[in-house]
Amino acid sequence: MAEHQPVYRPSSYTGSGANCVEAAPHSAGVSVRDSKDPDGPTIECTYSGWIQFVRKTLHGLPNTNGEIVITDEEEVRTYDKVGTKITSWHLHAVNSDVVLHFTAGEREAFVSGARDGEFNFAGPPALATAS
Repeated sequence: MAEHQPVYRPSSYTGSGANCVEAAPHSAGVSVRDSKDPDGPTIECTYSGWIQFVRKTLHGLPNTNGEIVITDEEEVRTYDKVGTKITSWHLHAVNSDVVLHFTAGEREAFVSGARDGEFNFAGPPALATAS
């Protein structure tokens, strides 16, 4: 049986879907990545961890799900394939070295989409079956 690739979705508030937090539900949980580096690292969450992450993010609270640590910092210069950017919202994977860096605008687009329910993943997506 072929393994299904996660389908990442950005917030509709990003406009073109570029420069944003992207999330993909799959059989084991939710993968999170930076759209500017689609082949780059991901942070993996269980469904319960994802629900808690979104809830805490919406309320501006520290995340305590044991899977992602959020840090908010002033003007940190980060470098990616595009070049230098100023980031202020950082998602750290608890069980790996992965850190994803986002600007204040990217964070706000994610929060706006989450407020509208765009990232309400309660369980694995249904797999389409061939008929």
